[in-house]
Amino acid sequence: MKRKAPPALAWSRTRSTYLWLNDESVDNPLWYQDSEQWFRWLRAHRSFSFQGQRGRLNLLKETRSRGEEGYWYAYRSQGKRTRKRYAGRSADLTIEHLEEVVWKLTNETTLGTPEVHPPLRLEQNAEQQLPFLLPRLQPPPLPAALLRRERLLSLLDSALQSPLTLLVASAGSGKTTLIRQWMIERATEATNRFPPVAWVSLETADNDSARFWNYLLTACQFGRPNQEVQARLLSKIRPFAVSSTDSASFATEEYETFLEEALSVFLHELAHLPGEVILVLENYQAITSPQIHESVAFFLDHLPAAVHLIMLTRSEPPLRLAHLRASGRLCEVTERDLRFSQEEMLAFLQQFIPWPLSAPLLSRLDARLQGWAAGLRLLTLAFHGSERPHDDESLLALLDGGRHPFLEYFVSEVFLPQPQPLQAFLLQTCLPGSLNSSLCDALLGGNESAAHLNTLERTHLYLERFDGPESPPVQEMQPWYRYQPLFAEAMRHIARQRFGAEQVRTWAEQASRWYVQHNLLPDAIETTLAVGESVQAAALIEQFLQIQHIQVSIWSLRHVQQARLLRRWLAALPLDLIRRRPLLTLSWVEGLLFASVQEQQPSLPQSRIQVEELLLLAEEGFRAQGNLIWLKRLLFTRALIERHTGDITQAASYVRQQGPAGVPDLRFSLNMHVLGNEELLTGQVEKAIQIFLEARGFTEQLASPPIMRSNSVLLGRAYFEHGEVYLAAEYFLQLLASARQEQDFDDIGDAQLGLAQISCEWNQLADARQQALEASEMGERLANEEFHVQAVLILARLEQVQGQSAQAQQHCRTLLTRYPPSSSPGLTLRLRLRLEIQATLAWLWLKNGDFPAVERWVSQRQPVYGWRAQSEREDLLVARLLLAQEKPREAREICERVAVSADADGRLRIALQAQLLLSLADASSKRLPEARKRLHQVVAQACSEGYTRLFLDEGEPMQTLLQALSPTLHEETQVAYLRHLLLAFAQERASGASPGQTTLIEPLSRQEQRVLQSLCAGQTNQEIADEMVVSVNTVRTQVRSIYQKLNVKNRVEASELARQLKLL
Repeated sequence: MKRKAPPALAWSRTRSTYLWLNDESVDNPLWYQDSEQWFRWLRAHRSFSFQGQRGRLNLLKETRSRGEEGYWYAYRSQGKRTRKRYAGRSADLTIEHLEEVVWKLTNETTLGTPEVHPPLRLEQNAEQQLPFLLPRLQPPPLPAALLRRERLLSLLDSALQSPLTLLVASAGSGKTTLIRQWMIERATEATNRFPPVAWVSLETADNDSARFWNYLLTACQFGRPNQEVQARLLSKIRPFAVSSTDSASFATEEYETFLEEALSVFLHELAHLPGEVILVLENYQAITSPQIHESVAFFLDHLPAAVHLIMLTRSEPPLRLAHLRASGRLCEVTERDLRFSQEEMLAFLQQFIPWPLSAPLLSRLDARLQGWAAGLRLLTLAFHGSERPHDDESLLALLDGGRHPFLEYFVSEVFLPQPQPLQAFLLQTCLPGSLNSSLCDALLGGNESAAHLNTLERTHLYLERFDGPESPPVQEMQPWYRYQPLFAEAMRHIARQRFGAEQVRTWAEQASRWYVQHNLLPDAIETTLAVGESVQAAALIEQFLQIQHIQVSIWSLRHVQQARLLRRWLAALPLDLIRRRPLLTLSWVEGLLFASVQEQQPSLPQSRIQVEELLLLAEEGFRAQGNLIWLKRLLFTRALIERHTGDITQAASYVRQQGPAGVPDLRFSLNMHVLGNEELLTGQVEKAIQIFLEARGFTEQLASPPIMRSNSVLLGRAYFEHGEVYLAAEYFLQLLASARQEQDFDDIGDAQLGLAQISCEWNQLADARQQALEASEMGERLANEEFHVQAVLILARLEQVQGQSAQAQQHCRTLLTRYPPSSSPGLTLRLRLRLEIQATLAWLWLKNGDFPAVERWVSQRQPVYGWRAQSEREDLLVARLLLAQEKPREAREICERVAVSADADGRLRIALQAQLLLSLADASSKRLPEARKRLHQVVAQACSEGYTRLFLDEGEPMQTLLQALSPTLHEETQVAYLRHLLLAFAQERASGASPGQTTLIEPLSRQEQRVLQSLCAGQTNQEIADEMVVSVNTVRTQVRSIYQKLNVKNRVEASELARQLKLL
């Protein structure tokens, strides 16, 4: 149960008066004005808290026998010690007396020698000494948790080159914290001494000229108190000391004399200070007196060069700033500067939140907070409260302006200090999301809205101007505004407390009708939802969908924000209401798909049963209405779902059921992707490429980066199967760059998987490992099983190459347990993944000579219908087993069939594998000329694309055959490519060889090793002959033999290869 706060009499700095606070009226405290009412309350109660200008007390009444009222005692705690002091009877407890009791108890409990304040007087005549509170002359302490924002600290450094620095921003923007952080950090870093700082925190009561300048002069004494100067200044100021509420005129000449005589004394003293100084005026927006503004302008015009004035204010002061701006003598820090970027927000929140914050979450936090510094701190306070969040959604739930501590901040710091007319305006206009003066006048029934909006904008009261919604030309003439989301929620909470839910609902209905009349349906929907009118909101959403007929909004960049908005609207409606309306039901399903695709949340697979039920409901409703347009849209949505979950065949079936396409649009492009993906799956690679390229042309015209990235994935995969490895790599690299820029983790995973396959083929094993690991990480982040499985299979192949066969097999067996046999019809994603895992395991068994295990796989193998490439890869694995069992004839039959079929349909990568195995079958059958001829053809085709593992994975028989092919090659490119392949074979053998073990097919003799050493040392043939005491011809013969064994052409290549093979 929440503990009830005790009543309190508290000093309000913003109002410069005492407020009576109790638990029943947290957002509307009573003003302490009626002394008789106050004394009656004291006689009827026994305790309260006093929060004065000098400190805090708790007061308790001790009753007496014989029916007497009793006496009040004051208590003040410091550490573990509590002091008690007699305060008097109820009739004695005036505010002045309470402040004196605070002062006395404070000095009694303070350790060391206290700074004694003069007794505070509430009313003083001009002859009395003006009071001041020393805490207002001290900079406030910094918060415990800080973020170093170097861009702002560097911006403030120019304050030391400017007479005036202006920080203008709303409450809680971090103005004070930034200045304090800058002062402390620069004072710590400075090689020269940082200037001394005078600090004055201003209040409304400081609109008295004498009081204002008394504070400034006291603050600027810098350890050299000059009572004579202070007295002279105050004696000049007092005749003109009027409050901001006194509009009496004053003589211009007399006032100019005051400026010249009174402030000249002060300025003279400042000019004779030994060095630079900084004067900070905090909360300058509290000053409204024209006299004080005029005197500050004079002060600023004549400010000594060594004095730098810094103003922290919520509104731009009425000073002569244009001249300072024009002359470059004004340093300004604006609200936009102070806003936290998403990177800064992430760095700050990670000090408190124990889980990693995703990019989508940061975007949503930023949309709610809009970089508001105090909002970040209040969020951390809420985070450590009783309802501590544990995930993204529960963290977002804390961002509610109607909850503590946000509500408390907005009420005390922003709302209550406003005059009553402005308070009423805020409460009656906080419901609409977009405001202009016409709408506000319609709500309030007056014509003062433009002035109120201007005031709110000028004073940075959480209102910002924006471009506005799409609207008729007459409305475009008026500026549009919107409140900060959290502030609007706080005002709605107060409005419901003040006026009741029924009145708030009436205002919402007025605003909604106004929006509908001006064709602004999104704003009408937002306003209706804000007051919980679900049925009316549902009707407006349907009207919006019928008008907009958003096509594939979840994919179109132009409609992504609209899709997010629609999903948020539907989430605010009861599910029963959605289910009764087919259009909303379909939109709800598309929202789930949107979350799974655009927001990259794993929500769709877990909701598949619910999705199917909703789609059937929507289909039934559309058929009952005879609505063919939305039935077609429903089929398209089904196709997208099947595509996203991996059933390409079923997705293509839904595309065909939609019938012929109309005008090419994003839906047309996505349908083309589905049909092309089906062609790719069935092995029609060239047809798939043609379809993808056609879709890309339409997508480029429609400017949709998400679909362009999807197209790049498909083209990259297709070109890789087509044997165009470099072109595939280019598509994947473009995809990766775009995906990283947009933080699209799904496309990052696709790109890294494609690049890992290519790096593996090029034998760039370190790159392949890094790319596969990141793809696996994306799979875990998105709960994408395809990413994870494909990455693990690539890593298993790399482990086999590196001699970690047992580990590779274990990883594959672990994967296989997650994909047991299934009776589900069709070529589902889980079936495809199981087939790939089994084939990789069989390949690992074959590489390690476990022929019985491979034979068991062959005997249990089922035909793969609808996936031609996988079927052919498995056929070639069977052919490898037959070659290992010395059955070349049977192997040749399989390879010839695969080679013909793959070549005809453009599966050139598989065709090359089949041709390589045919060359090995020919060699095994002692048909060496045919084997070399076939291998030569493969080398000629493969050299332009850099294929390497294509040859390496066939092992030592392939190395021997390539070595035999070497003397027959004459084309320079092919010779270099063959040398590259033989070097790769040698390096791979070297990585698994023991130290000192040769990796050459034919080892170098001892004499050849000596010659190689001399060659690498740069000696000529003659120098080698002289050193070894042999003829030059003998050396030449040995050099030719070395070149032949190393398969190189010159000394440079021989030296490089010798170093790589550690022959030196």
